[in-house]
Amino acid sequence: MFRVLRKLHYLFLIGFVLSMPFNYSHIKINSFCIILLTANSLLFIFFRKEPFEKNKLFLATAFALMFAVPVLFLFNTDNFSQGVFDVQKKLSLLLFPIIMVLAPPLTAKETRTIALSFVTACVCIALYCLGLASWQWLLQGNATFFFRHDLSMLVGMHATYLSLYYCFSIVLLVFLYQDFLQVSLKKKLTLGLAFAVLLLSILLLGGRMQIFVLLVGMLIYFAVNLKKSGNKLNTILKAFGLIALVLGLTFVFPNNREKFKEAFNYNIGNRWGEQQIRGSIWDCSFQLIKAYPLTGVGTGDVQDELQKCYVDNEYTSLTYWENVRFNAHNQFLEVTIAGGLIALLLFTASLSVSLIYAVKSNKKLYLLFIVVFAVSCLTESLLERQSGIAFWGFFNALLCFNSTEDESQSSVDDTQSRLFSA
Repeated sequence: MFRVLRKLHYLFLIGFVLSMPFNYSHIKINSFCIILLTANSLLFIFFRKEPFEKNKLFLATAFALMFAVPVLFLFNTDNFSQGVFDVQKKLSLLLFPIIMVLAPPLTAKETRTIALSFVTACVCIALYCLGLASWQWLLQGNATFFFRHDLSMLVGMHATYLSLYYCFSIVLLVFLYQDFLQVSLKKKLTLGLAFAVLLLSILLLGGRMQIFVLLVGMLIYFAVNLKKSGNKLNTILKAFGLIALVLGLTFVFPNNREKFKEAFNYNIGNRWGEQQIRGSIWDCSFQLIKAYPLTGVGTGDVQDELQKCYVDNEYTSLTYWENVRFNAHNQFLEVTIAGGLIALLLFTASLSVSLIYAVKSNKKLYLLFIVVFAVSCLTESLLERQSGIAFWGFFNALLCFNSTEDESQSSVDDTQSRLFSA
């Protein structure tokens, strides 16, 4: 029975990552997989022989702090129904650490397969979106479907989150195929095509921060490996070559160059520059933090208070579109508005535990993942949409409690046999 449950656990994990890039409101495969994973992991309790490791329990508790933040400050909200919805939305931040602690550890091969399944799903989605955009262009002569939200909404995703998925997929490819020059020609062509499709999609989606995150992640990865590299010159040349390629392709598209200009100009022609919009958003965010420094405005009231501030300050660019509501566009500010400095402390403590553990345990891929997420949080409220919540909750737990490094299968089997009955 244990073997059956373990196999189901592995298959449900693969099913979850394969469904992550799909975000159609009427398709709930992702949520269904979470339910199956939770139910399956609870059954492992009946097969466990030994107590849980204290280290794993501590980590799981630390990760759960991100879920505890909205729960703790639910009492302080006027819009209680919205607050309850926010708590329900973030439930997977609690569930994934529990799932990974209850279930037996995955082998390195299984963890890599799950990671590559995510990459495969992202490449397929990217090709699907590009194919649909090309079809629309052929039918209507309209090229707008190739850019930003018009491209991402073909699969029901926000452009920023889809860019984030593609960005991490590239990180996974670079990390998992460090021996790229030694693989077969067929695999080289496959990997090269996947890398090109993902990078092209990020550029078309206008993922400026994702490009920056990608470059930072690459620099950190190559810096860490430089010390251990037998051929330091070769490592440096690889790093600069890859970074130069990314930067060169970034500015090929005129639309992309224009998006980067917007980041440094308050007003371009008759349009509002993005720096002006974000500046206004962050101005209101700091106003609310200053007004409610300790307990915040409450879990469900963040967006209502921001909208009120936009109107009071006559920020027309933020209220011009009737059905568009801008959040804080910074996860650290979003958390602080909701629960004050106490919430910010809990959130950063949870993130810091992940970072410290990744460094101490020498989990390079896990460290890169945290960098990708944390830097992206500077310009986006990633945990305010299910796409961001699932991304952090799943991969944080997966990469923390499992390894992608090669290890003896017999050692893994011995560990599992001690913890669980056959």
